[in-house]
Amino acid sequence: MEAAALPLDSKRDGEPGRTPWTTAGRTFEAFQHRDYRYFWAGACLSNVGTWMQNVAQGWLVTQLTGSSFWVGMVGFAGGLPVLFLALPAGMMADRMDRRRLLLMSQTVVMFLAFGLAYVIEVSSLTRGNWGLMGWILGAAFVTGIGMVFSFPAWQAMIPDLVPSETLLNAVSLNSAQFHAARLVGPAIAGVLMARLGIASAFWANAVSFLAVIAALLVIRPRYAHPPHSGAGAAETTWQRLTGGLTYARENLSVAVLLASVSLTTFFGLPYLVLLPLLVKGPLRGDSGTYAFLVAANGLGALTGALGVAYLARLAHRPTLIRVGLIVFASAALAIALSGRVWLTACLMPVAGGAFLTMQAAVNTGIQASTPAHLRGRVMALFVLSFLGIMPLGSLAFGALGHVLGVRAAIAVGETACLAWGLVLLTRPKLLAALE
Repeated sequence: MEAAALPLDSKRDGEPGRTPWTTAGRTFEAFQHRDYRYFWAGACLSNVGTWMQNVAQGWLVTQLTGSSFWVGMVGFAGGLPVLFLALPAGMMADRMDRRRLLLMSQTVVMFLAFGLAYVIEVSSLTRGNWGLMGWILGAAFVTGIGMVFSFPAWQAMIPDLVPSETLLNAVSLNSAQFHAARLVGPAIAGVLMARLGIASAFWANAVSFLAVIAALLVIRPRYAHPPHSGAGAAETTWQRLTGGLTYARENLSVAVLLASVSLTTFFGLPYLVLLPLLVKGPLRGDSGTYAFLVAANGLGALTGALGVAYLARLAHRPTLIRVGLIVFASAALAIALSGRVWLTACLMPVAGGAFLTMQAAVNTGIQASTPAHLRGRVMALFVLSFLGIMPLGSLAFGALGHVLGVRAAIAVGETACLAWGLVLLTRPKLLAALE
């Protein structure tokens, strides 16, 4: 039986009346809502652990193989399930209790994280094990299966926690916590790896899942189930599965937004995947250098997210998308050409902030353009365009880096991103529906 929409509880939601977040200004407007605060805090702590593991895993694979191909292969294995399971995951996000779906998927991934930490600990104690690569690849793939069922529900549940006029602010703050974790996680990982060894970062990630599980247990979204009605309730199984695709095909603005995410992810983001090779090669750095550069990128993204959150009610989304994409591609191209650590460290925050600005505007544009009964499936396409395309880009540019060199491979991808940004700039009608 479908649950009715829950009324907005003034105590639970922080309305009416003033709260500390009201006086903090419009940057943190979404924090007036109790459930969103818990949702945000749990996700932030969990993502700190995830970024700690990402940094440790990238460096571990680089140490084991010294190959851009294998660094890319791990990214490919982790994202591959998105390609095949994103649409079913989106359908489930529209048919199930999203909070329950998230609880189940996050619990599964937590146990996998504990298992991988144990295997790496044992391998470390035995002074290395080339078979460890098999465990890393397998764990990345299985974790990807668990996470693909989290992402559409996660994105689609944000509008269930805040009113529509606060959505851009909430999406931007959600991006802020993710990138705040990118800033804090790598810094902590660098210290842990130096003092306690690589395995310690994997253990910390496993423990961090407890935070998001605790948050999900206490929040009460306005909808216990997605609000099906009309055509959404009478769909066939095939229509339920492909409903997001049909909607995107019939709405040019949504199609352009999804294309922007796909192209930027495939051609633009491999600079982060190949960063360990860039650090070890042209930049002649070490694990501390790598962690510092990832943190610098996260600092820029955090700054960009807070800026978008502050301007949420005034922001012109098409401008944020066009300018963000062009600045991102230009900065990442400069990173590829830079041979200096200090210059790369200055460029990383610019690239991170510009990418976040574009992504937050795209995310909000899609959610604001999509009816509630289709939101999970359309956001599954957003996840597919981002996390599903990412492993393909990792694999392709990992191989290209093996042939042309890391710097040349990154330069090729960023040039393609820049070209798409110029297309959006010179053809304003493509984003006219967002005006």
